[in-house]
Amino acid sequence: MMKSEYKRYVFSKSTIALLMCLFGCFFIGCMSVLAERNEFLVQLQNPMTDMNVAYTQELVNGYNGFSYIFAFFNSNVHLVFTLILLSGLSLILGKVTWGNIHEGMGNFLVSRLTYKKYIKNILMAQVLYIITVLSAFFLSITIILLVVFPMNPLYRTTTSFPLDNETLLGNLLICLSFYVLTCIYMILVIVLTSLITFWVHNKYLIQTVPIVIYLIPLLLASTVGNLSSGAGYILNNFVADRFLLIPDTYLSENIISVTELLLCVLPLPILFVLLIILAYQKNVTVYQKAYL
Repeated sequence: MMKSEYKRYVFSKSTIALLMCLFGCFFIGCMSVLAERNEFLVQLQNPMTDMNVAYTQELVNGYNGFSYIFAFFNSNVHLVFTLILLSGLSLILGKVTWGNIHEGMGNFLVSRLTYKKYIKNILMAQVLYIITVLSAFFLSITIILLVVFPMNPLYRTTTSFPLDNETLLGNLLICLSFYVLTCIYMILVIVLTSLITFWVHNKYLIQTVPIVIYLIPLLLASTVGNLSSGAGYILNNFVADRFLLIPDTYLSENIISVTELLLCVLPLPILFVLLIILAYQKNVTVYQKAYL
């Protein structure tokens, strides 16, 4: 069942539409970097008297595929990207468990295997699907941009944050960290959404849950933070953008200790894991009884 469910997700028209939207958003975000590079080229053609020509030329030569990738994750367009990804995944996966249970498929599915096996297969298929979509996206943009804008080992990559001891492998590891964090967050949000069908009984509302999960900590941190700096600091550790952009924060030297790094990495996943465990137990208790 897991393989057939996974294939149904991967080879759907919705997956193609989602990837097209993600690529479109990403390349729109890259336009600012391209415009910045072109502006430097114009300045080099007509240099001002106080212009550091050598340094500006070094900046231009340092633009490569990684410049575009890192700038995208450091831009406001990344917020739009996250919302598009959450919306797409919620439309494709959000109502699957709800639909199977509330639209007459539950008895048929559970007659073939136990409810626990059914829900585990569905969740595993969704996890694999999210990993597949994000792998396809991150691999594609990395390969395309490095082919079109290759890295020149003679020049330091032009970025908005410092890259100490820069190497191709080091830059790839930064990209990998963005990919892993995005996978973790999306998997946790979608799995939790798929498990709370016992609480949300409307198929349209269940599809809005990922967006709500993303926005609530953001809104609370911004409003409560104005009233109490301590509460704002605590809530800020549960904001998705803080978690998703840890590499950018770390490289910008806003994180100076292991403790601060762990405070960025751990609170959000731990909260989600606890909620998922509780939701899974409640989900199995409710629906396993319904199909006995």
